[in-house]
Amino acid sequence: MAAVPDRGRGDSPRALQRGRPGLGGRGRRLGRSTARRRLPEEALAAVVGYSAFNDLTSRRAQKLTSQWTLGKNGDRSGPIGPIVPAAEVGDLRQGLRLRTRVNGETMQDATTDQMIYPVGETLSLVSHTLTLRPGDLLATGTPAGVGYGRKPPRLLQPGDTVEVEVERLGVVRNTVVGDDRRTAGRLPRPSPAVRRDRRRAFRTAVTPPGGPDRSRGLRPTVRTPHAPPPPG
Repeated sequence: MAAVPDRGRGDSPRALQRGRPGLGGRGRRLGRSTARRRLPEEALAAVVGYSAFNDLTSRRAQKLTSQWTLGKNGDRSGPIGPIVPAAEVGDLRQGLRLRTRVNGETMQDATTDQMIYPVGETLSLVSHTLTLRPGDLLATGTPAGVGYGRKPPRLLQPGDTVEVEVERLGVVRNTVVGDDRRTAGRLPRPSPAVRRDRRRAFRTAVTPPGGPDRSRGLRPTVRTPHAPPPPG
């Protein structure tokens, strides 16, 4: 995947349930090859870039079950910055500084060499259960200072501004809005040029070397938020 050259700040409102603390984190994107049952060094070699990621959690939804899936997948709840090529970022074990600020107040301040599991080990572990494909993005967690763990808990409220800054990756900034904004309207439909580029990128990603396999008579199905599911 080509890296986005603009490493500046991304400002965008994000729908957020009241009482959802913000967490700073890092994300990594795979782009060179499919990864299945890889060794740590092989998995690390597949990383094409890194990005700052605001790992938001809806604690109210998270507490509904023993799993974290609901709490981590609220609508528009994963602000992410531009992808910086892995070669420019270097080894995270060098200790890149990561900070999270809420309304200008520093809530988290740590370095990437404090990660419990290195990037390669994390990707290797995941690849033994899930096949990682080009373009997949994995969030790698967050340092100490989570608002929910504070006494008393510090929860985000509509109007709060959250900034996640990672050395060499830039800053991703978002403003918290109320849950009512989540259903206030649908996202604008992409332009014809954008839809055409997405279809071309999808065909490139799913076509195996040597051309498509026509022996099975199957075609991939592209689903978008605005397209109905296929019949049956």
